[in-house]
Amino acid sequence: MAGRVQAGLPRERLFAKGAAALSDRELVAILLRTGRSGVSALALADQLLADGLDRLFWSTPAELVQRPGIGPAKASSLWAAFELGRRLGLPTPSARTRFSGPEQAAGYLRYRFAPDREELRALYLDRSLTLLDDRLISQGGRDWTHAEPADVFGPALRLGASAVILAHNHPGGEMAASWQDRSATERLCQAGALLGVRLVDHLVITPSGHVSLVPQDSDPTGWRQRKEPRRR
Repeated sequence: MAGRVQAGLPRERLFAKGAAALSDRELVAILLRTGRSGVSALALADQLLADGLDRLFWSTPAELVQRPGIGPAKASSLWAAFELGRRLGLPTPSARTRFSGPEQAAGYLRYRFAPDREELRALYLDRSLTLLDDRLISQGGRDWTHAEPADVFGPALRLGASAVILAHNHPGGEMAASWQDRSATERLCQAGALLGVRLVDHLVITPSGHVSLVPQDSDPTGWRQRKEPRRR
């Protein structure tokens, strides 16, 4: 009951003053609704925020439930709220978003990555490089994430995609591609060719820039479109 009383104070301030007047701890306490035994919702919010709001914002549900006093219900509320915030802060693709080069793809993807772990994302495209879907493929540690060809091309086949743009982030800011990056790109290019789904590019994205792992000057199946033969 103590937790509910403590959490009620931020709720009262929310309606009286507006969300902008509340501190981070008060907003988190509202999402938690209750504390745990001997710990109020505000105190529990303080514990969650000990490493900063940014770290909490990017926590996964699996990480959240490892925190004392956070079960599946609280973790779900926090994660859902943070995901809505991420979506509102991202550029919304139009129904006909079409990619014409690595700069555009990198700009679209840059803020979709977690800042403290490597993630691999895929853009699934039709023959004209128009976006069909955008998916998170895998998550790893600070300096490596892994995905099998089935993880990448399974969704492509189900969506009827003709092409894929892959991208993963380097949270540490290292712009150079690792040998794992280049080996994985070669393997995925070969797998896509066998399946009839071309890998347009594999981008390494950092906070300050990006690197393309599929050279445009040597890959005729990349960003430059193949012209369809003229019908007689």
